[in-house]
Amino acid sequence: MKIIATSDAHLPIGEADLITAVEKGCRENTSTDLLILAGDMVERGRIEFYSKAWEILRKCEPMNVVATFGNDEYDELREKIREEYTWANWLDDSTLTIETSSPKMMIFGTTGILDVPTRWQRKNIPNIEKKYEERLRKFEHFLNTSFSGIKIAVFHYPPTYKTLHGEPSYAWPEMGSIKAEELIRKLDSLELVIHGHAHRSKVLHAKIASAEVFNVALPARKSLFIYEIRTKKTLFDFYKNFNMKSSATNGENWL
Repeated sequence: MKIIATSDAHLPIGEADLITAVEKGCRENTSTDLLILAGDMVERGRIEFYSKAWEILRKCEPMNVVATFGNDEYDELREKIREEYTWANWLDDSTLTIETSSPKMMIFGTTGILDVPTRWQRKNIPNIEKKYEERLRKFEHFLNTSFSGIKIAVFHYPPTYKTLHGEPSYAWPEMGSIKAEELIRKLDSLELVIHGHAHRSKVLHAKIASAEVFNVALPARKSLFIYEIRTKKTLFDFYKNFNMKSSATNGENWL
């Protein structure tokens, strides 16, 4: 299974960079099982540029598109984005299950959690601390949900400080969340975590318990993020293959 992810193109500002990344990352013309957009694909509420984003990204031939909102996709615009850009499954503190893929996937998408709301948020968003607490509870519920496939979390804000190296350390509590990291480690039910937001990050990959964590922000990565999920072999598969090989060998000896 092929997953491609990106974020923080901030169109129209990063249009040229996104075009270059897509031309390089999708030049083989093989279809993408899942395209993930981890927020801030447009600059400061300019949601009309999602048309341009899709014009560029559709060259990757995605079978499924999952997107979450960044801080530049303002709350009051999110319903309009859902209505106008139906090519994506928009996740906003919510979950999507894809049963048709192999392996099956359960995906939680959110703008994310900050340990300390920014000064602008404290001034302009009422009860922002409670909002982050509620998001953390929803994320914990997702982590606790039993699922036979793989579980993926898509954040805009990093759910860790591990991938914030390169950003000013004094700003980390206003950019990411140790609280979310602690839940990921404690409940250990994720295979993959995708996030953006950290434009100047020098650490693009980290590991928390069993989860692989990747910063896919275009300004930091300078390319699309491409990830292959391989179907895990079960004991049944082993014995099935063993029996097939044994039958073939017996047949050759018989001949």
